[in-house]
Amino acid sequence: MLAGGRASRLGGAVKPLLRHRESTLLGTALAAVRGAERRIVAGPSSLAPAVDGAELVQEDPPFGGPVAGLAAALPLLDRPGAPDWVVVLAADLVAPAPAVHTLLEVASNAVEASLLAVDASGRAQQLLGVHRRAALVEALTALGDPDGASVRALLRDLPPRLVTVPGGTTDDVDAPADALRHGIDLPGPRGAD
Repeated sequence: MLAGGRASRLGGAVKPLLRHRESTLLGTALAAVRGAERRIVAGPSSLAPAVDGAELVQEDPPFGGPVAGLAAALPLLDRPGAPDWVVVLAADLVAPAPAVHTLLEVASNAVEASLLAVDASGRAQQLLGVHRRAALVEALTALGDPDGASVRALLRDLPPRLVTVPGGTTDDVDAPADALRHGIDLPGPRGAD
């Protein structure tokens, strides 16, 4: 679970803690992988009360981006008997569970090392995918410094298979218009405190 970031376009709101329907966005993401053997959240220590039994790691450096978050989380999965597949998802997605289900279903018979969710318009959601753990580790090693690196650059050599997922499951909250469209109140002058 990638839950770092400054949310500068949202006035610095803590995106994973924004409420959507009856849950926070982080809670929604955690619920999407509830059946996972292990759930790891890469984000600031301030999220500790909200991780719902998952492990919390901090990206190095803080706010180093999603690849830095992956680099912090993946070593926790380096053990005998670790699952072959790793679900990677951002904690700002509003309804990822059906997409995660679809990706895992496809992964059960996939020969590819990387699967990314794509919406009906053909837009790939770089932070909603299922990847073979060993391939991610190799890609991170080949990439070098994860600070500020893009997920697209990380996955370039895999390359990901695009999997069409149910509508709305790749929607994220990056800007005030996204929050408004999904009925999410923002703290401060743009929304309710």
